[in-house]
Amino acid sequence: FRSLSYQGRDPVRAAEILNAVVGQYVRQNIDRKAEEASKSLAFLQEQLPQLHAQLDMASTRLNQYRSQVGATDLTEEAKVLLQQTADIQSQLVQLQQKRDDLLRTYKPGADVVTTLNQQIATLQAQAGEVDSRIKRLPRTQQDIVSLSRDVQVNTDLYTAMLNNIQQLQVTKAGEIGNARIVDYAMPAIKPVS
Repeated sequence: FRSLSYQGRDPVRAAEILNAVVGQYVRQNIDRKAEEASKSLAFLQEQLPQLHAQLDMASTRLNQYRSQVGATDLTEEAKVLLQQTADIQSQLVQLQQKRDDLLRTYKPGADVVTTLNQQIATLQAQAGEVDSRIKRLPRTQQDIVSLSRDVQVNTDLYTAMLNNIQQLQVTKAGEIGNARIVDYAMPAIKPVS
Protein backbone atom coordinates (compact mmCIF):
# COMPACT_ATOMS: atom_id res chain seq x y z
CA PHE A 1 0.00 0.00 0.00
CA ARG A 2 1.43 3.33 -1.03
CA SER A 3 0.11 6.83 -0.81
CA LEU A 4 0.90 9.87 -2.89
CA SER A 5 0.73 13.52 -2.05
CA TYR A 6 0.80 16.69 -4.08
CA GLN A 7 0.84 20.30 -2.89
CA GLY A 8 -0.75 23.06 -4.86
CA ARG A 9 -2.49 26.39 -4.48
CA ASP A 10 -5.61 25.30 -6.34
CA PRO A 11 -7.15 22.31 -4.52
CA VAL A 12 -9.27 21.22 -7.49
CA ARG A 13 -6.31 21.31 -9.84
CA ALA A 14 -4.08 19.51 -7.29
CA ALA A 15 -6.64 16.70 -7.00
CA GLU A 16 -6.93 16.47 -10.82
CA ILE A 17 -3.16 16.24 -11.22
CA LEU A 18 -2.82 13.61 -8.53
CA ASN A 19 -5.69 11.55 -9.96
CA ALA A 20 -4.15 11.78 -13.43
CA VAL A 21 -0.79 10.55 -12.11
CA VAL A 22 -2.43 7.65 -10.28
CA GLY A 23 -4.56 6.79 -13.31
CA GLN A 24 -1.49 6.72 -15.53
CA TYR A 25 0.33 4.49 -13.05
CA VAL A 26 -2.53 1.98 -13.09
CA ARG A 27 -2.67 2.10 -16.91
CA GLN A 28 1.09 1.48 -17.17
CA ASN A 29 0.77 -1.42 -14.73
CA ILE A 30 -1.94 -3.00 -16.89
CA ASP A 31 0.06 -2.37 -20.06
CA ARG A 32 3.15 -3.95 -18.52
CA LYS A 33 1.19 -7.03 -17.46
CA ALA A 34 -0.34 -7.30 -20.94
CA GLU A 35 3.12 -6.96 -22.52
CA GLU A 36 4.54 -9.67 -20.25
CA ALA A 37 1.59 -11.90 -21.10
CA SER A 38 2.12 -11.22 -24.83
CA LYS A 39 5.79 -12.16 -24.65
CA SER A 40 5.09 -15.34 -22.72
CA LEU A 41 2.22 -16.18 -25.05
CA ALA A 42 4.41 -15.73 -28.13
CA PHE A 43 7.10 -17.94 -26.60
CA LEU A 44 4.63 -20.71 -25.73
CA GLN A 45 2.95 -20.57 -29.12
CA GLU A 46 6.37 -20.88 -30.71
CA GLN A 47 7.13 -23.97 -28.59
CA LEU A 48 3.73 -25.63 -29.08
CA PRO A 49 4.35 -27.17 -32.55
CA GLN A 50 7.68 -28.62 -31.41
CA LEU A 51 6.07 -30.18 -28.34
CA HIS A 52 3.23 -31.57 -30.45
CA ALA A 53 5.77 -33.14 -32.81
CA GLN A 54 7.59 -34.71 -29.84
CA LEU A 55 4.30 -36.14 -28.61
CA ASP A 56 3.54 -37.60 -32.04
CA MET A 57 7.03 -39.14 -32.29
CA ALA A 58 6.77 -40.66 -28.81
CA SER A 59 3.36 -42.16 -29.61
CA THR A 60 4.66 -43.55 -32.91
CA ARG A 61 7.71 -45.15 -31.24
CA LEU A 62 5.51 -46.78 -28.58
CA ASN A 63 3.06 -48.11 -31.17
CA GLN A 64 5.85 -49.42 -33.38
CA TYR A 65 7.51 -51.18 -30.45
CA ARG A 66 4.24 -52.75 -29.34
CA SER A 67 3.70 -53.97 -32.92
CA GLN A 68 7.16 -55.54 -33.01
CA VAL A 69 6.94 -57.37 -29.68
CA GLY A 70 3.19 -57.87 -29.61
CA ALA A 71 0.74 -56.10 -27.34
CA THR A 72 2.34 -56.53 -23.94
CA ASP A 73 0.56 -55.47 -20.80
CA LEU A 74 2.56 -53.91 -18.02
CA THR A 75 2.84 -55.63 -14.68
CA GLU A 76 1.45 -53.79 -11.65
CA GLU A 77 4.98 -52.94 -10.55
CA ALA A 78 5.77 -51.56 -13.99
CA LYS A 79 2.56 -49.47 -13.95
CA VAL A 80 3.49 -47.96 -10.60
CA LEU A 81 7.02 -47.23 -11.79
CA LEU A 82 5.66 -45.74 -15.01
CA GLN A 83 3.42 -43.38 -13.07
CA GLN A 84 6.21 -42.38 -10.70
CA THR A 85 8.74 -41.76 -13.44
CA ALA A 86 6.24 -39.86 -15.60
CA ASP A 87 5.24 -37.63 -12.69
CA ILE A 88 8.85 -36.90 -11.81
CA GLN A 89 9.81 -36.21 -15.43
CA SER A 90 6.83 -33.88 -15.92
CA GLN A 91 7.70 -31.94 -12.78
CA LEU A 92 11.32 -31.84 -13.80
CA VAL A 93 10.61 -30.44 -17.24
CA GLN A 94 8.18 -27.87 -15.83
CA LEU A 95 10.73 -26.70 -13.25
CA GLN A 96 13.44 -26.49 -15.91
CA GLN A 97 11.15 -24.41 -18.12
CA LYS A 98 10.28 -22.19 -15.17
CA ARG A 99 13.99 -21.76 -14.41
CA ASP A 100 14.72 -20.87 -18.04
CA ASP A 101 11.90 -18.32 -17.92
CA LEU A 102 13.26 -16.84 -14.67
CA LEU A 103 16.76 -16.61 -16.14
CA ARG A 104 15.40 -14.04 -18.59
CA THR A 105 14.77 -11.76 -15.62
CA TYR A 106 17.13 -12.94 -12.85
CA LYS A 107 20.80 -13.79 -12.67
CA PRO A 108 21.77 -17.46 -12.21
CA GLY A 109 22.76 -16.85 -8.57
CA ALA A 110 19.44 -15.24 -7.56
CA ASP A 111 17.65 -16.88 -4.64
CA VAL A 112 14.61 -17.84 -6.70
CA VAL A 113 16.81 -19.54 -9.32
CA THR A 114 18.90 -21.28 -6.65
CA THR A 115 15.74 -22.63 -5.02
CA LEU A 116 14.56 -24.02 -8.36
CA ASN A 117 17.97 -25.58 -8.96
CA GLN A 118 17.72 -27.34 -5.59
CA GLN A 119 14.24 -28.63 -6.43
CA ILE A 120 15.51 -29.84 -9.81
CA ALA A 121 18.42 -31.66 -8.15
CA THR A 122 16.03 -33.36 -5.71
CA LEU A 123 13.79 -34.52 -8.55
CA GLN A 124 16.78 -35.75 -10.54
CA ALA A 125 17.85 -37.86 -7.55
CA GLN A 126 14.33 -39.29 -7.28
CA ALA A 127 14.34 -40.01 -11.01
CA GLY A 128 17.61 -41.90 -10.63
CA GLU A 129 16.13 -44.07 -7.88
CA VAL A 130 13.05 -44.91 -9.96
CA ASP A 131 15.21 -45.60 -13.04
CA SER A 132 17.31 -48.08 -11.07
CA ARG A 133 14.11 -49.89 -10.05
CA ILE A 134 12.95 -49.90 -13.69
CA LYS A 135 16.23 -51.50 -14.75
CA ARG A 136 15.37 -54.52 -12.60
CA LEU A 137 12.28 -55.24 -14.76
CA PRO A 138 12.42 -57.62 -17.73
CA ARG A 139 13.78 -55.93 -20.87
CA THR A 140 10.43 -55.72 -22.70
CA GLN A 141 8.80 -54.16 -19.65
CA GLN A 142 11.69 -51.66 -19.37
CA ASP A 143 11.25 -50.61 -22.98
CA ILE A 144 7.49 -50.23 -22.71
CA VAL A 145 7.81 -48.24 -19.47
CA SER A 146 10.37 -45.96 -21.10
CA LEU A 147 8.34 -45.42 -24.25
CA SER A 148 5.08 -45.02 -22.31
CA ARG A 149 6.75 -42.50 -20.02
CA ASP A 150 7.78 -40.42 -23.01
CA VAL A 151 4.20 -40.41 -24.29
CA GLN A 152 2.74 -39.56 -20.90
CA VAL A 153 5.26 -36.80 -20.14
CA ASN A 154 4.81 -35.22 -23.56
CA THR A 155 1.02 -35.43 -23.21
CA ASP A 156 1.17 -33.79 -19.78
CA LEU A 157 3.48 -31.05 -21.04
CA TYR A 158 1.38 -30.41 -24.13
CA THR A 159 -1.79 -30.16 -22.04
CA ALA A 160 -0.09 -27.88 -19.51
CA MET A 161 1.19 -25.65 -22.31
CA LEU A 162 -2.30 -25.38 -23.82
CA ASN A 163 -3.65 -24.42 -20.39
CA ASN A 164 -0.91 -21.81 -19.94
CA ILE A 165 -1.69 -20.35 -23.35
CA GLN A 166 -5.37 -20.05 -22.45
CA GLN A 167 -4.54 -18.39 -19.13
CA LEU A 168 -2.21 -15.92 -20.82
CA GLN A 169 -4.84 -15.11 -23.43
CA VAL A 170 -7.32 -14.33 -20.66
CA THR A 171 -4.73 -12.23 -18.81
CA LYS A 172 -3.84 -10.33 -21.97
CA ALA A 173 -7.46 -9.73 -22.97
CA GLY A 174 -8.67 -9.00 -19.45
CA GLU A 175 -6.40 -6.04 -18.87
CA ILE A 176 -5.75 -7.04 -15.30
CA GLY A 177 -3.00 -5.38 -13.34
CA ASN A 178 -1.94 -5.64 -9.75
CA ALA A 179 -2.24 -1.91 -8.96
CA ARG A 180 -5.52 -0.56 -7.63
CA ILE A 181 -6.75 2.89 -6.67
CA VAL A 182 -8.18 2.74 -3.19
CA ASP A 183 -9.27 6.38 -2.88
CA TYR A 184 -9.21 9.12 -5.47
CA ALA A 185 -7.87 12.53 -4.47
CA MET A 186 -10.60 14.96 -3.47
CA PRO A 187 -10.18 18.74 -3.56
CA ALA A 188 -10.23 20.56 -0.24
CA ILE A 189 -11.02 24.18 0.51
CA LYS A 190 -7.52 24.91 1.78
CA PRO A 191 -4.29 24.00 -0.03
CA VAL A 192 -3.52 20.44 0.87
CA SER A 193 -0.78 17.92 0.44
